[in-house]
Amino acid sequence: SETRGTWLHGCLQVVAEPGRLPTECGPEDLRVIYNVELPESSSRSSRARRDVPLHKLRLPLAVGEPVDVYSEPWAWCAAVVVQQRSPGMYKIKMAAEGHLGTFESFEVPGARLRRRFLPGCAVRRYKGPRDGWVDGLV
Repeated sequence: SETRGTWLHGCLQVVAEPGRLPTECGPEDLRVIYNVELPESSSRSSRARRDVPLHKLRLPLAVGEPVDVYSEPWAWCAAVVVQQRSPGMYKIKMAAEGHLGTFESFEVPGARLRRRFLPGCAVRRYKGPRDGWVDGLV
């Protein structure tokens, strides 16, 4: 939610229709539309969000997944997801400041977390409707 500055859970519908994309040409091109249906409690206005840009979507973070957590002042710190609490809230574990080998757990909103990809980690990158997902390595 751009209004609330947080991630919301929803159900994704993908629609592919013939058409030309602004950056590609050719009759075989597809226009892919991502629609999101939000649960009743997530939205006070319309529950349906049509034609959501792909960069506004992400899968929920998984338990054990490495993440960076945004903390004051203006810094990203390494952490690991321990548990998904309520929708949009996560319990994370990170190294305690000044205590080598000691960890602290915190509950933080998903808006303060981003995925962290370690060197050598296998990843998948979306290259558009024509090429789809391709494998890669960090």
